[in-house]
This record gives sequence, C-alpha cells and structure tokens, in this order.
Amino acid sequence: MSILVTGANGCIGNILVRFLVGLGYEVIALVLDENDTDKIKNIGIGNVKFVFGDICDKEKMEAIFSASIFHIVIHLAGIVHNPDATLEECMAVNYKATSDLFDLSKKYGVKQFIFASSVAIYGDDVENVMDEYSPVNPQTPYALSKLKAEEYIKSNHDNKIEYTIVRPTTVYGKYDRGNINRLFSIAKKGFVPIIGDGNNRKSFVYVENLVEGIGRVILNPDAYEQVFILSDAEPYSVNRVLKEMEMVIGKKIIIVHLPASIILFAMNVMNGLYKMIFRKEFFSISSITKLVTNNVFDISKARRVLNFTPLYTLTEGLQKIYGTKKIVLRYAV
Repeated sequence: MSILVTGANGCIGNILVRFLVGLGYEVIALVLDENDTDKIKNIGIGNVKFVFGDICDKEKMEAIFSASIFHIVIHLAGIVHNPDATLEECMAVNYKATSDLFDLSKKYGVKQFIFASSVAIYGDDVENVMDEYSPVNPQTPYALSKLKAEEYIKSNHDNKIEYTIVRPTTVYGKYDRGNINRLFSIAKKGFVPIIGDGNNRKSFVYVENLVEGIGRVILNPDAYEQVFILSDAEPYSVNRVLKEMEMVIGKKIIIVHLPASIILFAMNVMNGLYKMIFRKEFFSISSITKLVTNNVFDISKARRVLNFTPLYTLTEGLQKIYGTKKIVLRYAV
C-alpha cells in the first residue's frame, strides 16, 4: 500500500509520515521546497520517497500522479497561520488546489482521499459545544476556503473513489506555529497578560493524538463519506494551559487578567482612529474576541465510529514538545 502525503514536512505531516512508515506503508512525501526536509530527513528512507512541487501547479501534480501508484492520498498542505492571506490566495491554495488533487486522485485510481479541513468553518464566536452536525459559519478567508474544498469533495466523489474529511481543532506540536506555541513563548518570560478571567475553555489537539485519529480512517469503510472532528479528550481553560506550562518550564508564571470590556472598547477606539487615517483596521477585533470566548468541540462521533481515544494528555503533550522528559510513542492503531 502506498500513500501520498501532501505537506509532509509540516507540523502534522512530519509526525504522520513517521507513523505511516511505522505501520509498514510506503509513503510518498510531497514537499514544496527540496531544501525544506529537515523535519523528516531522518525517517527510514527505504519506505519514504520524496517528491517536490507546489500543489497549485497542476501540471507538476499530474506528473507526480502519473509517475507513481497511490492507493491513498492524505492532503494536509495549504495556507495556515497566515492572517494576512487574502480570500483569493486562500481559495487558490486551499480550495482550487484541493479540488484539482481530488480530481487527479479520481483520474489515477486512488482508493481514498483524506482531507484535513478545520473546525474554523464553524466560526470564531462559538459558545455552544459543537459537533459534526452543527451549523457552519466561516468568518475568515481560510475558513471559507476550507469549507468550499469540503463541499467540492462531497459533490464530486463517485464510486471510483472514497473520501473522508477530518476537522482538527487547534493543533499543537513540536513544529506548531499557532496559538499554543505563541503562548508558550510568552509564558517562558514568566509574565502573561490575559484578556478576561481565563476560565473560557478551548478544544486543542496534540499532533500525535490527531495522527492516531487519521490512522483510524485509512481504508476504514465506516469512515467513507464521513466527517470527523478530532481533538484531545477534554477542552482546557486558558488558565489550565498556563498552569501546565508552568510545570514544564519549572517556574512560576505571573498571570495578569485584563478586563475584557475595557480592552475591547479601547481597541475599537484605536481601530476607528486608524481607519479614519489609513482606511483600514489596525488589527482584527474578532481575533481578540475569540480569546475570551469558549470554543469547545465534541468528539463523540470519532469515539463511536472510529473507536478513537486520544492517547496523550495536555501535560504529556506539552512535556513532549517543550520538556526534557522522554515520552515513548504509544499509537493504538
């Protein structure tokens, strides 16, 4: 069995490639830049073949598909952690390139196309616990492009190919460039200002929990034509995350809680003045608002259908990323 993994050198991809090699799959690792393979260069070369190219280059992608036989495609590559990306850019990469890859997968006899979408499609201001059946409300170019890609896959699949869509919550891992890594960088300094009381809860997923979940959908008939939210076993408050980081760092973190109403009022005023002068916002108010709201997702469907059980706790995940204690991989698949 051979599997094409796009974005193989990313935060998720480098762990996924190792995982798949450990299961005995032949992996074709697609990387944008051949000088950017540091995260995966030490994997057993016998089971990994590197290919290089931009997923937006349809001719290059067709050449890759025509040169090899892929039984499965796991599509991770895309624009992420780039708040300045325009709708046009996100649609070109996250939607159009995904639809082209899906069409190539059908053309070249791929059995299953696994697409990594995002819970961002539900929107930022999520107060209720959400699941796969909750209404979507994309509020960013990134979220809209992911939703459009999902819709294309669902509308254009046929009996030649199966698909599975996974929607990870906020991912944290060794090469994470997102919120958890930014928060840890601040926490290391020993002083963290927090907007609000810090008791609002968020769903995160440790990258190795996510990869284990992806492993459970591979060639699983129960996962065909299905969507699964993948997350850690429980949501965490911002205060809880900082307490866990305190343990990893080994020193006290001083947390200062800033009144959300005052901060948001001041930022709205600053934004108004900035728009009067420069005709655009200085920063996104929605990005500040979501820091004080809940963002919790239910993984009951993945538990029930895939028998998915997150193996690592927040404590273990943070320790593996930032600590010195060695924790052995213990994938269940």
